[in-house]
Amino acid sequence: MNEFIKEHTGSFVNNMYQHLHEFDEIIHKVMKKDMYTYEHNNRLRGYTLQIGERLNLNKNTMEKLTFAALFHDIGKINVPDYILKKPGSLSEDEFNYIRMHPTDGKEMVGAIDINSIGDIIEQHHERIDGSGYPLGLKNGEILREAKIIAVADSYDAMTTDRPYRKAMSPNIAMKELERLVGSHYEKDVVEVFKSILVEQGILEE
Repeated sequence: MNEFIKEHTGSFVNNMYQHLHEFDEIIHKVMKKDMYTYEHNNRLRGYTLQIGERLNLNKNTMEKLTFAALFHDIGKINVPDYILKKPGSLSEDEFNYIRMHPTDGKEMVGAIDINSIGDIIEQHHERIDGSGYPLGLKNGEILREAKIIAVADSYDAMTTDRPYRKAMSPNIAMKELERLVGSHYEKDVVEVFKSILVEQGILEE
């Protein structure tokens, strides 16, 4: 994160940097509670930056996207360990805890929120057809940044080992994203992400 901050001097980043120490304790708690979530957040930041750059997003939007991606899952600190690391299917009550983490994350950044980072965090599990959570928002109601995080988030979740399943291959994960274009994910975001992964040799053409 420090390298990113050094490369950006916008007022948004400077304001966030002044308050980053307030997240230190939270970040360390996340690392201690679930190293997967911590590493996932960092991978996601890289993916979303690449997508944003390819989509020619402006500097302010890129800065918001970076911080929202880095902190998108901090609300999971409130989810009990046995749910986060459960090897089997979740019960409805257990999944309700998961559904709460986007709003919990928004509330956790609320005291220092700038330019709707909290809204992006809260919306990263919303889906174009309204089937997402926690608000059931539809296409035009969902922030562009949240739609970008949704694609990168889903891809990373599918391509890493989880307690309840083994990782999918990048190609299978991308086919799943493409299958859900228009219902869950925005077409241009998926297409741009695919082109990036193909160029990097991660996906087959």
